[in-house]
Amino acid sequence: TQLEDNELEDNELKNELKDNKLDSNELKDRKVLKNDSGLRNMAKSILDNPQMHHYALYLVFGVITTLVNLLIFKFLIDRGIHYTISTTIAFVVAVTVAFWTNRTWVFRSQSQGMKAIFREMTSFFSVRILTYFVDIIGLVIFIELVHMDEFISKIIINVVVVVLNYLLSRYVVFQAKA
Repeated sequence: TQLEDNELEDNELKNELKDNKLDSNELKDRKVLKNDSGLRNMAKSILDNPQMHHYALYLVFGVITTLVNLLIFKFLIDRGIHYTISTTIAFVVAVTVAFWTNRTWVFRSQSQGMKAIFREMTSFFSVRILTYFVDIIGLVIFIELVHMDEFISKIIINVVVVVLNYLLSRYVVFQAKA
């Protein structure tokens, strides 16, 4: 088993260290390589599982989209643009990125033709407008009522928005098996 193999390798390394065939730095290097191999195996097993692969892709592209959203928002508020205008501009850019990445890689939409793609895009943006209002209302509550920092508020609200966006994209917009 994997556990027995790991114990055997550990014992071999300890013996080599004890017999002065291996110094402590080499031992550390080998352990790092062994751990790296374990991470690679874990990543491979995630990517080989279709359901986990789907979630991993959503996570990767969700992080990218969230970073686009947050960076544009931060850039604009740092230039004195009101947080509602900043979040609106960030929303439009981020949702455009999200649509194409979700459509292409996460949900692997099979819709073809301009009409079908336009229908998906309209549905996607319509659903995202719902989460845009969650974003705006959450920002107003945190900034105006709780007196929280604009950027911290945006980060907190984004957690809720990301979960809602996933659920709505999966079950309303693309409806494809992941």
